[in-house]
Amino acid sequence: MDKKQKKQNQIVVNNFLKAYFYVLTKSTIQHLIKFYTEESTYSCGIQGSMKLKMVKGIEDIKTSIRLESNQETYISDVMYTPIGDQGNLLVSITGAFYQKFETDEYEFGDNEKLKFQNVMENKNREKTHFHRTFVLKYHSKKRNYSIFNDILRYHRKY
Repeated sequence: MDKKQKKQNQIVVNNFLKAYFYVLTKSTIQHLIKFYTEESTYSCGIQGSMKLKMVKGIEDIKTSIRLESNQETYISDVMYTPIGDQGNLLVSITGAFYQKFETDEYEFGDNEKLKFQNVMENKNREKTHFHRTFVLKYHSKKRNYSIFNDILRYHRKY
C-alpha cells in the first residue's frame, strides 16, 4: 500500500471514530443507525464470557444497541488495517466510557472553578472499559463507508 492510501485510510478512520462516538454519546438512535445497513451485524458481550448477543439488520440493531448518553468516551488505542482489495477497513479500538458530571456542560466563567474541580476528579468517575472492533465496508458507487460488523466487548470490573 502506498503512502497516499495509508493517509487516506487514516483520515477515514479518524473521521469515522469522531462522528460515531459523537453521535453515540450526544445524539439519538435515529442518527446512530445511519452508520449501519441491512447487511450490518452488531455483537455485544462481556470480556471472558461465552455469551455474545448478535443481531443483523437495522431494526434489530436499533433495538439492541445502547446509546452511551451521559457518558464521555476516552479512546486509548486505535489500530486499523485494510481488508482485501475492496477498500474495506478493520478498525480495533480500546477505551472507556466515563460517567459525566452534570457540571461538565457548563461554560467557563462563573462555573470555571467547579468545572475544573470535576475535571481534576476524573479518576473518581464511574467508568466502563471496552474493546470495539468495526469492519467498515466501502461502497464504491456511493464512495462512502458503512459499518459491516460491529463487535463490542465490555471489560469485566475486578
